[in-house]
Amino acid sequence: MSLVRYRKNNVAFCRDLLGIEPWSFQRRVLESVRDERETLAVTCHSVGKTLLAACVVLWWISMFPGSIAITTSTTLRQVRDLLWKEIRARWKAARVRLSEVEPGVMRWELAPDWFAEGFTAPPYDDTRGQGYHSRVGRVLVVVEEAAGVSSAMYTALSSAMAQEDSRSLYIGNPTWAGGEYGRKARDLPASSVHRVNAFETPNFTAFGITLDDIRSGAWETKTAGRPLPMPYLVSPRWVADAYRDWGENDPRFRSRVLSLFPSDDESALVPLAWAEAAVERWHEIEAEHLECLAHKGPAHTRPRGWFVPHALGVDVARDGADQSVIAARALGIGIRSLTKIRGTETMGLAAEVIDTVRTLRTDEGVKVSSIAVDVVGLGAGTYDRLAEEAHARTSPIHGVALGEAQGGAGANAPTDFANSRCEMLWAVREALRPDAKNPIAIPPDDRLIAQMTSIRWDLDGRGRRVVESKKDFRARLPKMGSPDELDAVAYALAEDLPARETDDGIATLRSIVGVLGRR
Repeated sequence: MSLVRYRKNNVAFCRDLLGIEPWSFQRRVLESVRDERETLAVTCHSVGKTLLAACVVLWWISMFPGSIAITTSTTLRQVRDLLWKEIRARWKAARVRLSEVEPGVMRWELAPDWFAEGFTAPPYDDTRGQGYHSRVGRVLVVVEEAAGVSSAMYTALSSAMAQEDSRSLYIGNPTWAGGEYGRKARDLPASSVHRVNAFETPNFTAFGITLDDIRSGAWETKTAGRPLPMPYLVSPRWVADAYRDWGENDPRFRSRVLSLFPSDDESALVPLAWAEAAVERWHEIEAEHLECLAHKGPAHTRPRGWFVPHALGVDVARDGADQSVIAARALGIGIRSLTKIRGTETMGLAAEVIDTVRTLRTDEGVKVSSIAVDVVGLGAGTYDRLAEEAHARTSPIHGVALGEAQGGAGANAPTDFANSRCEMLWAVREALRPDAKNPIAIPPDDRLIAQMTSIRWDLDGRGRRVVESKKDFRARLPKMGSPDELDAVAYALAEDLPARETDDGIATLRSIVGVLGRR
């Protein structure tokens, strides 16, 4: 059976050889990859992106001897556990044997110069995507979650596109207009850019469901309990839940439902793409941690996980509508967890902090090196109680450096920031920057992500960065409430100055990079 005819018909390749019937958007993207040097797929949530990318790789390598395909994304989990798992599954399920060699974990080699491989690289590494040259002039570049991939990686991958018959597919949600993915969405010709929102997918078009139906609840009447034509794609119920939980103007709704770049992207403290990439890193580290707990071999062969010293940031509730939050930061890795406490008075909150330290130490052997506490208002009582415990030699927090966070205090860099809160929150943004040397991880917490992607910043008359105040934030977005989770993260991320030894040998931290005040 000759397969040559499928070189010019990748839709038929999917249908006839893989047993997959691409739906209309997938067909457009497949044909664009065939015809255009660069293809950008700007999608809503759950439209079959990973399946589509896997089909493109299988078609390219199967149909063009001597070709090369390289795949990358924001995390190893996305490349190895999602995309390459899909590639192997579709190869095994194919109606014909596509090759004598089965795809491996992240490499499929038919010959030394004829292969596909997947990789991730540190965001500052501009060499990992270089050095790919095909003897037949055909290199395919596939980038998933493309909005979160660093500009350095885009630069490196551009060298692979030097050969005449090369192709690239950049696919993802429109979560950041400021990066290379956003630039390509603006600059590439219309024939190369393909968009799809939730209301253009089969589970909506089959019933004529519109955004107005989601707003009014009429979508339930239109579906009337009938089965969805493609239940593995985005569903009306998911969109209705997103509308209820996020709201129509939330950047996540705009990106994941409407397939639009966030409207306030440039003024948002953290672009949505950065936050989502950080969550992906969290999932990867959490998987390493669980593997480490189950590991039976020598210590030096264990995965990394969260087994490093921790710092805690404590945001204390101002009133009954707020909640206190304890952010646990694994040094050098990121925010491991957020513990939320509602209705606990200051002494009770201090007990929760002490219990967190005790649990980390006894259950996992993890040391807490510092605790930063918001001391404005009710937080002063929590701080004082923790200070007493820090000096008690029988306490779990004996000797732990204790810092006082005062968001309204003067900034460490007063020519750059209006106050210390602006400085601390800007440090959160910089820690999440995808081209930072070691961008942090954050947990998959909806409130945290909503806060960091919704809070705004600007420049004042003196050219200093000003981050929206809590009061203004709550007035603009009353349903969201106080950004307690974000503030706790900011305190946990504050850099520690050397601790000062007191007369009795107890190390007490009195300031953290100038943004934690003195009492």
